[in-house]
Amino acid sequence: TTIYPASRKQWYQRRVRGDVEEIIKRHDVSRLKRNSEDGYDYTKFNTFENIEKELHIIVEEYSDIARLDVMGTTHEGRNMYALRVTRDIGPEPTKPIVLIDAGIHAREWVSISTIMYIINQVVRNPDDDSLIKAFVDSYDFVFMPVLNPDGYVYTWTTDRLWRKNRAPNNNSRCIGVDLNRNWDYKWGGKGTSGNPCDIDFRGYSAFSEKETIAVRNWVDKQKSKVVLYINFHAYGQLWMTPYGYSTDTPSNEKEMLAYSRIAVNAIRKVRGTSYEYGPVYTTIYPASRKQWYQRRVRGDLEGDRAAPSQAGN
Repeated sequence: TTIYPASRKQWYQRRVRGDVEEIIKRHDVSRLKRNSEDGYDYTKFNTFENIEKELHIIVEEYSDIARLDVMGTTHEGRNMYALRVTRDIGPEPTKPIVLIDAGIHAREWVSISTIMYIINQVVRNPDDDSLIKAFVDSYDFVFMPVLNPDGYVYTWTTDRLWRKNRAPNNNSRCIGVDLNRNWDYKWGGKGTSGNPCDIDFRGYSAFSEKETIAVRNWVDKQKSKVVLYINFHAYGQLWMTPYGYSTDTPSNEKEMLAYSRIAVNAIRKVRGTSYEYGPVYTTIYPASRKQWYQRRVRGDLEGDRAAPSQAGN
């Protein structure tokens, strides 16, 4: 089909925007049909209230391997949860930590559904799957299922495509900060905006938001034990590694890319789905949250010991 320049924009709006709007309408119908009395359904998207309830049910039913902690609260007063799963669980992590989070961007519902599915598999099948059993015996799994509870609730009640949190910004009518742009390492660089009305607004300063502060404090307390961090987003079939702020490479890039290759090959083998892999900056676009985690947790980025602390995402 040939698309003439004069009509290309209209074609795009009709084909792409129209399809998205139809999907959103279907989600709206689904939201109206679901309420807090339905309980958690692993085949559907779920409200924040039902996610909370499911997390509490899990720790009640599997108290020998699961513990739920509140690591902070949001601007609107909702709890931010960290669910820890391991064999012979105690009050604090004692094994190497595998940290997995999702939902930092409110509209990315499937990232939250994915992490909840993983939680369900790990908690409810540890003795039926030898691989899961080995992991639970050897590691502390820490799941942070919804890093942006206020924004997530807002996507259910008001605006399905909302991305930021719901905190007000001084001297602006626009609400919210892109939490994924609010980390201190390389804060304010490429891929961020200083305009409170933009969807990628970084905040007026690094760690200005209660949500990012809560995660930072948890990571700082446990960073010596963290051996793997995975952060789920949507959309796109991408398996990405640091850096996001530039084309520079971390000291262990070869190792990360080797494991990335193993991961995407495993996904293709099981599901037939093809994922691209590589550094954030060259695979999708500039961003800098991943290197905040790596710098905070590993503490051995190239030049890190000699360089002064720098602000960033």
